[in-house]
Amino acid sequence: MKLKDVYKKYKGYSFEVYGRPLSQPTIPFTLLPKVKDIKECEVVELKVTDKEHEQYRFDLSGKLKGKETVKGYVRVVIK
Repeated sequence: MKLKDVYKKYKGYSFEVYGRPLSQPTIPFTLLPKVKDIKECEVVELKVTDKEHEQYRFDLSGKLKGKETVKGYVRVVIK
């Protein structure tokens, strides 16, 4: 399955994309493959947590831009 397929399947979820296995400590969106379109990468590992929560969006000055309710978290490892 490709990353773009996961985005379509879990619409309304918050995403974290990793470049190494979830069992190893790492920061999201680091150590990713160097490709032009990351959405075409193959998904190696997928973990979904269904926990509805609100996300707040801020601009660079710290002002609140808005909030949205998301259905849960999706953690994905790509190669």
